[in-house]
Amino acid sequence: MRGRVFKNSKLSLFFVLFIGTQACGRGGSHSPESGVNVPMRLSSGEDCYPRKINNKSEVVLACGDRQVAIWSEKNGIEELPPMPQVFSISPPNILLTFQILGFSDDGKVLLSVTAPFDFPSIEEIPVESYLYDGSSYLRLSGDFRAMSSNGEYLAGLVGDFQPTVLRNLTPMPVVSLPDQTYVIDVMAVNNSGVAIADAYYTDSLHAYLNRYAATFSKDESKILPPPSRPDRNSSSAIDINSAGKILIAFENEPSLDVRDSPIFRTSVLSKDGEIEDIYANSPKFVSTLSAGFNDSETAIFTYVDQADDVLIYRKGKSVTKLQELVKLKEGEVITSLISEINDQNEILMAVSPGIETSETEYRLVKIE
Repeated sequence: MRGRVFKNSKLSLFFVLFIGTQACGRGGSHSPESGVNVPMRLSSGEDCYPRKINNKSEVVLACGDRQVAIWSEKNGIEELPPMPQVFSISPPNILLTFQILGFSDDGKVLLSVTAPFDFPSIEEIPVESYLYDGSSYLRLSGDFRAMSSNGEYLAGLVGDFQPTVLRNLTPMPVVSLPDQTYVIDVMAVNNSGVAIADAYYTDSLHAYLNRYAATFSKDESKILPPPSRPDRNSSSAIDINSAGKILIAFENEPSLDVRDSPIFRTSVLSKDGEIEDIYANSPKFVSTLSAGFNDSETAIFTYVDQADDVLIYRKGKSVTKLQELVKLKEGEVITSLISEINDQNEILMAVSPGIETSETEYRLVKIE
């Protein structure tokens, strides 16, 4: 499963680097109180930053400007071949940015490469997608944003924002969404090839009316409207699990008075449309970078401006703060959630030794 913080499809290309000073060897250091520390440096001295975790407890790291590595507690850090130097949209003197968007159980890595915001003489930020297939990097035709955990499906946009699903790199016929609906950002795709995305519904003049979550696949594509007052509510896609259940955020505006603050709620939406609120009446919007939903129906999410309150929902239990489930060392503070949650209930988080230091450790932790 996966997630990102920016809702705009172009802004979402850029990720925040939480810079730390943890030196590393081949394996991570283990503490029974707080999980396993993930190394942050290659043997060459290149700094690395954990980005994704798969269901085999492996972590993919972004290192330098075009190096990717995979770490596991058993094998330590294994460097992948450097990313291709040829980037068709950028002259050689432009510094590129790459983002790791997917990491499958069979070791595939989905990456997006982009030029910076100040790229000269363009109206849009150009994007190229690559898939590391275990031996080399394959350039994909389109902007692919999500990969299933089994590595079989990729989902993204091609051409003029046309939703697309690839199965083993072969395009699948996708059922069209309703007219005047435009997908802007693909968030996740499950092991059955069903993708979830954010879309805008527009009027006849193509003016944006509202944002909704949407699903698309070879069998069915549909808008997921809020449960009431669809004209004044919006929904935002977060994640989808293998059973087709969806983690979704709703924004409900309580009145026509613009001075009233919107109320946000995070919910689980079943395949038949049944909605289960798991966190309601929040004054903040969920950050999709720090959110995920796995096959055991455990959800993890934070809210914008509430990085100290990472919330965990486990099926049949009430929402709990991550700090209450993870045993930290004395004085340690969770500074951010790095990845979604895998099917082993493991997460990546950034931990600081204290609130008055900039040092950061990245830690692999299992939620019981």
